[in-house]
Amino acid sequence: MKKSITIAALIGTAMLAVADVKELQINGSFESLDNNSMPVKWVNNDVFKAEGKLGKVKVLTEGAQDGKNCVEIKTSPSEMVHFYCMNMADVKPGDKIKISYYIKGTGNIRAGVYVYSAKEIWLDGLAQETESIDAKDWTLKEITLEIPDKEYPVNGKIGKIRPLFQVDGDGSLQIDNVKFAVETK
Repeated sequence: MKKSITIAALIGTAMLAVADVKELQINGSFESLDNNSMPVKWVNNDVFKAEGKLGKVKVLTEGAQDGKNCVEIKTSPSEMVHFYCMNMADVKPGDKIKISYYIKGTGNIRAGVYVYSAKEIWLDGLAQETESIDAKDWTLKEITLEIPDKEYPVNGKIGKIRPLFQVDGDGSLQIDNVKFAVETK
């Protein structure tokens, strides 16, 4: 009898620890395009435009990893790209962000998120360490980031995020089949 109660308690505890994973719909295969032939809901952040340091993002309609489209990001040595999705996900400290994507080409990239307060005020960026890519074939990348329990002066804690790719200068990369999920416990 004692063994049965112990086993039942362990099973109950394990069930409570199961995470809830919610995938954010982000047009990650870049199949839906706007009137400018750019992926719907994706933006090349023009923060570097005034300095003449904004790299190029375009949709390629051949050679995709999955479907018919992929995105190409090109930067000269002095340019950068912060390519992000407009869709947001609600988060709280301790949540895990799971990002997977296929990539090929050469260059330095960081996958991550822009972070915002619950009132959608921009706070910061959270990204993996810079990764150097040199791949002729499509390569799967998977990263996990954790939302920190950090208080930002004036604007509070992180409450919302949106997916982000940062590409440094002198890159020529293609990205496709991006998936983005938030794991909560």
